Amino acid sequence: MPSSASTFTTWSLQKAGQESTIVRYIPQELTVGSYPFLLSSLWRRKFIRSGLRLGDYRGLRVESPRPQGCQVIVPFPCPNQSIESPVRHIKYPNSATMNSTIKNDSLVLASLLKSSSCLSVTTYKIITGFTVPLALSSVCMYLGVLVTFARRPSLINHFTIHLVSLSVINILYDITCFPLSIARPIAVDSGWLNHPFSCAVLQYFVLVLPIMIILQDMVICGDRWVRLLAPVWFRNHQNIKFGLAATLAAAIWLHGWYLPLNILNYLTPMNLRQGCDGTAYPGYRALVSITVLYIPQVLTFGSYPFLLFLLWRRKRRQSRLRRGRVDCLPSGPQGSLPLPAQSQTETTRQDDTVKTDKKHTQMAIYLLLLKLISNIVITVPTAMVILSATLRRQPPPCTWDAFHLSEHFLSLAQLGEPFIYLANMRDLRREFLRIFINL
Repeated sequence: MPSSASTFTTWSLQKAGQESTIVRYIPQELTVGSYPFLLSSLWRRKFIRSGLRLGDYRGLRVESPRPQGCQVIVPFPCPNQSIESPVRHIKYPNSATMNSTIKNDSLVLASLLKSSSCLSVTTYKIITGFTVPLALSSVCMYLGVLVTFARRPSLINHFTIHLVSLSVINILYDITCFPLSIARPIAVDSGWLNHPFSCAVLQYFVLVLPIMIILQDMVICGDRWVRLLAPVWFRNHQNIKFGLAATLAAAIWLHGWYLPLNILNYLTPMNLRQGCDGTAYPGYRALVSITVLYIPQVLTFGSYPFLLFLLWRRKRRQSRLRRGRVDCLPSGPQGSLPLPAQSQTETTRQDDTVKTDKKHTQMAIYLLLLKLISNIVITVPTAMVILSATLRRQPPPCTWDAFHLSEHFLSLAQLGEPFIYLANMRDLRREFLRIFINL
């Protein structure tokens, strides 16, 4: 006989008006997060003896002798059934029946999230106490860079306009996406993601802004590639308007793919898409992820070694030409003929342009290296969470912790970008110090 701390639970499966019932002894201490794994193990052991198959599944009913209540279990959809919630009801001893609601499903999803997390809420609060001040410092640094560009518009050129756009995107990320990301594990029991609108807002900022940062990095990388492969065309066509048009095209491309998915998720009931992380259109979401996220990442970071190789070969070629010119200088008392003033000015301007391009390329390499590290940290747990939600199953243990901690890491990595700007751009650094240090 079971002890008072345990209970009997009846699993009933219906097929063509027939019912096959299996009674299993389940400890009362079993958490909600363990029920999906229990169901999976029962299927694998083929505990149904009446010939039922997984495709014949039509409903799940839990009968519990406890009058205090019971817990709703996340259902598994039928392979040959349309995307509709199967019939579920909970029978109490007095034969009263109550239907499961979206709120119940959301509570179960919150329990699943907590059961797959390895860190406590207190730990997240401590981590947030360290990262929030740094994120605010990052916002202040980006605002300082934007104020410097606004006070001295002559610093804005075809390349620095990309940095202005990236600074604006990073500020939007720190004041919208980062607070939502850090609030989710702390307020997991508050139920603020039970509503479709708040869930849609979370999905928009958490997915759109990080991807927009990656697309802007691709714009910067593309700018350097054009400068190396087509220098003549680059000098004749590259300007500030061209840089703004590239950023605008990236934003339109992203929203054109993602907004339809976000609207469809908003119109789909929460219990049909496995909570706020799932979707009823997994194929379309996979296509969107490949188009706006993974392909830009491959193009941007995959070209990084080739960009380094081209720069190294170009630098080596220039050093050889410089040594050759020194060897060809005539030895003797002849003095060098003075160049005209106009030729000297043109030569100086060309040298300054070459040095500026070198600084811009060097800064782009540093930015790409920083983004490569941060994207490796955040892409892996994000992909695991999305895949698990699409397959309607729990992610591996501690995946949620890795996902939330990667959001903290991305915000911290953005703090280093303004210092890279100031370290590689002398005029920007001088103006920044003149405005904010010598007040």
